[in-house]
Amino acid sequence: MKKSLVAVGVIVALGAAWGVASWQTGKKIEANLDDYIAKASKFIKDKYPDIPVTLTAKDFSRGIFSSDVKLIIKETKKSGDTADSGEEVVLLNTIDHGPFPLSQLKSMVFSPNMAAVRTELENNEVTKQAFEITGGKSPVVTDTRVSYDQNFDIDLAVSKINYKKDGEELAFSGADLNVKFDKEFKNVKGKGSSNELTYRKGERESMVLKGLSFDSDVSKSGDSYFYLGDQNLSLKELAVVNYSDTVSLKDLKLNGTSGSKDNKLSADIDYSLGSLSYRDIDLGGISLKGSLKDLDAVSANTLMASLEEYTKLSESMYTEDFDDAKMEALDEKMKSNALGLFKYSPSFAISPLSWKNSGGESKVNLNVTFNALNAESFKALENASSFEKILPVLVKEFGFNMDLSKPMLTDFVAVAMQSQGMGAKEAKEQGEQGVAQMASMGAMMEVVKVTDKTISMELKYSNNNIDFNGKKYTVAEFLEKYDQYGVLSDNSSDYESYEEEAIEMDPNGDVTEEVTIGEEPAADAAAPAAQ
Repeated sequence: MKKSLVAVGVIVALGAAWGVASWQTGKKIEANLDDYIAKASKFIKDKYPDIPVTLTAKDFSRGIFSSDVKLIIKETKKSGDTADSGEEVVLLNTIDHGPFPLSQLKSMVFSPNMAAVRTELENNEVTKQAFEITGGKSPVVTDTRVSYDQNFDIDLAVSKINYKKDGEELAFSGADLNVKFDKEFKNVKGKGSSNELTYRKGERESMVLKGLSFDSDVSKSGDSYFYLGDQNLSLKELAVVNYSDTVSLKDLKLNGTSGSKDNKLSADIDYSLGSLSYRDIDLGGISLKGSLKDLDAVSANTLMASLEEYTKLSESMYTEDFDDAKMEALDEKMKSNALGLFKYSPSFAISPLSWKNSGGESKVNLNVTFNALNAESFKALENASSFEKILPVLVKEFGFNMDLSKPMLTDFVAVAMQSQGMGAKEAKEQGEQGVAQMASMGAMMEVVKVTDKTISMELKYSNNNIDFNGKKYTVAEFLEKYDQYGVLSDNSSDYESYEEEAIEMDPNGDVTEEVTIGEEPAADAAAPAAQ
């Protein structure tokens, strides 16, 4: 009997303690509500200054275990308007007080939190149409858990949609999203998914999206502008129909990771597309792997800050407040920041870019390692007048190789022609002829190597020397052989002897005197006309 009384007393005491703690939490939320609203409003104004909205709270009602409050997002008057638009989006919030909010216990979350907030949209004139297409449910519902150290854990649910009107159809399976972040927004985790979205307009226009999902785990330190970490995206299918044109993507995946070590930024990306089709003709699959390494983190962040300052300063460029001296100083600062990016001799690579179809697979690889630049080398770049002078200053090593599968190219050209209405047999013949001509021309120009199955090219550069398809050149020798039009060379001296004479015209605007440019010979008047 005594044990039972003790047990009952403990339960009552715990219940009372929970009630007191919840009541005190409710008082704390009410006392700090204006501060929360002010911080949120400042965030909106600082980050999105062009969005003319205000955020206010009203109708706060506090209970022991929960409280209710409305948050009002109102469009404010813009420059030149005489009055507010009056349009309001109202968020209905039910706040379950900590330390153990009742709503999170239902979700099997047992860790102590300051509050759990459920938020829904109010059905009003602004949101009425959104409620109509979701069957009267709030289009978006969020459940937010706020810890005592002000970390946030948000579950967001987008309602299902089944809408038909005037020949348009929209069907959406809904979506789920979870985001976790700290009060300073330095660490952010997120994941989300949606099964299907279908839109149709009449019989000839449609879009179908299936199996979309993503996850992200990123963070930034100090005043860094960059969130670094892992990000992944996948899409099962995207099909678009526009009259006779149909495009379909299947099995799209994008995985990226980035980080910083010893003040050097690095990033890797892995992209793949299972298949791409046009007008129901399979064009093959694509994959790409790329990387960026050893970019100076301090310079990258300083450059981003300078770009932000430049954008703000540019807004006053045509006003009396514009400061020319400040803009010039900022330009110099940005040049210095850009130079600093190369402090640790960064590198960039694509290894490989691949395209694969039923005929085979073609691959391209590229890698570039830059020199560590300084003020002296930057000045040399500014004064350089040709590729031959720029290359050794900017690039330490460069590599490029290409292996093209002739059957793959033939198949690609053939299906491309089929997509334009050509028959399969004729398209294949045209594809074979086109690839053979391309290979023959490349071999004749000595830019590719050709075998029965492949067209290949390999170029390597280091120490002002080039290895091209197994043959060695200096940069000058390579340009002399392959830069036929002088695009990469400094040929300005070739034109120094050419002087353009003034053109004399009569009052009617007709030329009265022939013009001779330099030593170029006049056209042969006796030359026969083209047949």
